Amino acid sequence: MKLHLPKRLHNRTGATLIVSLMTLFVLSGMAALLLRTSVPRFQVNFQAAGWQQARLAADAGVELALERLNQNAPDPTADTTDWTGWKINSATAANGTALAWINATSVPGVTATDSALQATPPILLDNANVSPVVGTTAVADVSLRALYLATDPTVTAPWARIRSMGTSSLPGNGRAAIDRMDSSLRRLSLRSPMRGTLSANDVLTPGTVPFPNASRIVEVIARPITPFSKAIVTEDSMLLSSSTGWEVNSYDSSDPNKSAAGGIYPGDGSPMIQSNGDIASNKRNPAGSPYGPLIDAQGAVVLGNVSTNGGDDPGTVAHENVTGNFNIDQSRIFDDFDDPLAPPPVPTPTSYNINPAYNKGSYREFDASGSYTTETYYRIPTNKPVGGLTVKGTGRITIFIDGDWNLNGPVIIPPGVICNIYCKGDINFVNQTVNYDSISSKRPANLRIYGVPDPNADGTLPPRKLDAQGEGQIAAAFYGPSYKASLNGTVNWYGAFAGKSYQIVGGGNGGFHYDEFLGFVGYVKKYVVHSYQEDSRQ
Repeated sequence: MKLHLPKRLHNRTGATLIVSLMTLFVLSGMAALLLRTSVPRFQVNFQAAGWQQARLAADAGVELALERLNQNAPDPTADTTDWTGWKINSATAANGTALAWINATSVPGVTATDSALQATPPILLDNANVSPVVGTTAVADVSLRALYLATDPTVTAPWARIRSMGTSSLPGNGRAAIDRMDSSLRRLSLRSPMRGTLSANDVLTPGTVPFPNASRIVEVIARPITPFSKAIVTEDSMLLSSSTGWEVNSYDSSDPNKSAAGGIYPGDGSPMIQSNGDIASNKRNPAGSPYGPLIDAQGAVVLGNVSTNGGDDPGTVAHENVTGNFNIDQSRIFDDFDDPLAPPPVPTPTSYNINPAYNKGSYREFDASGSYTTETYYRIPTNKPVGGLTVKGTGRITIFIDGDWNLNGPVIIPPGVICNIYCKGDINFVNQTVNYDSISSKRPANLRIYGVPDPNADGTLPPRKLDAQGEGQIAAAFYGPSYKASLNGTVNWYGAFAGKSYQIVGGGNGGFHYDEFLGFVGYVKKYVVHSYQEDSRQ
């Protein structure tokens, strides 16, 4: 028996098929449209991620340069420094002398009131692998230059210019995203070769990151932190003067607009006086009572920042860390200072000049080297007290004093001399002039004194004293982590002091006058970032 479907059922079956096919067609179109719009957006996300990775790679290059600079402190320009991996060109390894002042030339277009800026040729780090543990490939190409003032040989701590290009691979293909402007703004190199505006920053051999890739460039100026970067720094207590008129202020011996003729202190009340006489203490309060005084200002005027290592209660308006602070700008009191004083490096010359003349009455006479590129060395044994001293000639000189140094006459440092003194014993300037008589330079950078007692068996430094009395005039930069300074009377100090403690007994018309130029002077403790910017011109 043959069955026959109704005619109406035949019609329904065909209609269902047609509807199904149309539905599949619509869904396929929607899927295609979704893929067409979403895949490029995924491409945008991939490129954005690579773009951010390129910035991290550039920052990593900066960190590599800072790490090497700090590893080579206190003198990154010495011929004994380790610049492994850095090069002068494709065939020559870099060394510290490549960054030395003698290689510097003037920077075009840069002028200054006193002397133009100079820069050394760069040393280069090529294709440094800074890839993350997983993910994209990234390299950094870095150039590093030392920066100097052009004509002042007292500048022995160069600043640094770090320029780093980070390049990161981009996931996906080398096609532009939805908006081609993204590729331009993000400085993407989708196909070989690298964009011409970027290739100049790809130092030495061509980059190893596969295409497509993204590149970003950052530039950092690194500032050296020297022993004399602040007016007064102590490991322990600091007691300022309560005398009316006594103050901490600053001037700049390298700037004729901020100093008197010859680069000397312009005098109390002068409009040339500056407000950068920063002081700081590393002293800490006990853990059980963290808030309380760490510096006793005694009402002294401090034209600069006042910083301590903690001590200020964040829950109060008052500054508990500094007592007697009513003559200090309250907005310039901080409690975030933490920079312990480490023993300074001491030169180890292979030979010393013959003993100075000891028949000059109340002082000893020394001859300088005659040139800023050479140095003479003297060592004074404990059985030959120094008393006052005079340096003759020009150039550089370093004097090692094995015992105490008690002045019985002035210390005379003429303008053409840079003098370093390393003393193992106590120092007493009494009421003498130190680099401040009529024939001395009166510039603190010309006389740098380091307190360097032999360490105890356990490595600690024995305590030492630095005293001055009466109306003494001192133009010097001093650094001695175990030295306790006590100034009694109306002593004026021009320069910088860093030691165990510092106290003023009396004060009268005296004061402490920081020479801001000292921020350039002395060995390098470390390098820190002074300015940071991305070069978006590429």
